[in-house]
Amino acid sequence: MAECMAAKLMTSIPQACGGWAKTQAAYRFLAKDDIAWEAIIAPH
Repeated sequence: MAECMAAKLMTSIPQACGGWAKTQAAYRFLAKDDIAWEAIIAPH
C-alpha cells in the first residue's frame, strides 16, 4: 500500500491502489484505531 501511495502522491486512494480489493484494504487499514501515525512515520 505504501509503495502505491508513494508512487502516486497527488491521486485519490482508489486511483493510487488501482483496484477495488486494494482500495478496500487501504481504507480498512487507515480506519484502524490501534494504528499510531507517530509509529508509522517515526523511522522516517
